[in-house]
This record gives sequence, structure tokens and C-alpha cells, in this order.
Amino acid sequence: MSGCGSEWPCEACATPIVYSGRGAPRKFCSQCMPPGARAAEWRALDCERVRLSNAARRRGPFPVVCQDCGEVFEAVRRDSTRDPACQAERRRARDRARKARDRSLGRRG
Repeated sequence: MSGCGSEWPCEACATPIVYSGRGAPRKFCSQCMPPGARAAEWRALDCERVRLSNAARRRGPFPVVCQDCGEVFEAVRRDSTRDPACQAERRRARDRARKARDRSLGRRG
């Protein structure tokens, strides 16, 4: 079962499974256990652990200095670099530039 091209039966329906040589060998064929089914099953059985894990990832807010205005703001995510007002202004400016470019090229939008 360890070699590339090895073949063994699915534990549920006995359909032959061919090992591709990457990752852990499958026990079930894709008809019996579609991709992601194991993860969904695990989340359903261990919902409290999943809830705690998600809460740990979402710790915050974090004090962050805005790249544009230099003010300190509280970010929900660690990778936030602009406060919401500066981010909204940046989006508006980007959209205005895009519309102006499209108008100059004769595009409608």
C-alpha cells in the first residue's frame, strides 16, 4: 500500500483505489467519502472544540496605527493596516480612478 500506483479496495464499497503517491492513502473512494466530508463530520462531533478554536483566532480588538492618517484605531484582524474611514476613502478614490480611466477609453460602466 505504500508504493505509487498501489491499489486497494474502498472500505465501504470495495471499489479499487489507486494511490497517487501524495499524502496519506485514502480509505474510502470519492463516492463513499466526498472531499471535505471527514472535516464536516469532525466539526459536527467536536463542535465545542471548533467553537473555541474559532474564538481563539478572533481575539481582538488590536491597537493598530493607520498607514494613511497615522491615527491609532482598534482592528478586529491583526493584518488590518487602515482605519475604516481611510479604507472607505481609498476605495472611493480607486473607484473614481477606475471610472475615469474607463471613460477615457470609451468604456461604459
